[in-house]
Amino acid sequence: MLMTKTNDKPGSVGRSLDRRDFMITAASLGVGLTVAGALAPVLEARGSDDFKSTFDALVGNASPTEEKIKLEIDAYVENGNMVFYRLNVDHPMQEGDYVKQVHLLSTENPFAHVATFQFTPQSGRAAVAGRMRLAKTQEVVALAELSGDRLYIAKRFVKVAIGGCET
Repeated sequence: MLMTKTNDKPGSVGRSLDRRDFMITAASLGVGLTVAGALAPVLEARGSDDFKSTFDALVGNASPTEEKIKLEIDAYVENGNMVFYRLNVDHPMQEGDYVKQVHLLSTENPFAHVATFQFTPQSGRAAVAGRMRLAKTQEVVALAELSGDRLYIAKRFVKVAIGGCET
């Protein structure tokens, strides 16, 4: 049996710690840390105040649907200074029914608005590739605005080892 050293000072209470108590405490701590680690991406994905205000300004009262946008970005990047992405909106590009703009947002960068790409029916397709900076682990959001006032959205969670933005 493992025993802790009791304190012989007046008014102090000593407590013995047996192996069973030790294992239960260690297991509880391990589970707690695992749950906290699993919840960290969920908590981070909520976004900064700048992201919330930018997103609300773009979306308004509309409800974007998660379809037709393909956002390709690595789930893990070593360096946030150079994060490659590729966006493609699978939608016709005809007069009266085309992708007008695609907005790229980051939920935790100092400035949420990364880029806005403009398209016309003469563009042929709504696709773009490039690189961006990410300050830390966060969600990247692509929002496609169509000519008929419809919105499509795509989100990807990106874990960043070394941040690439300063305030």
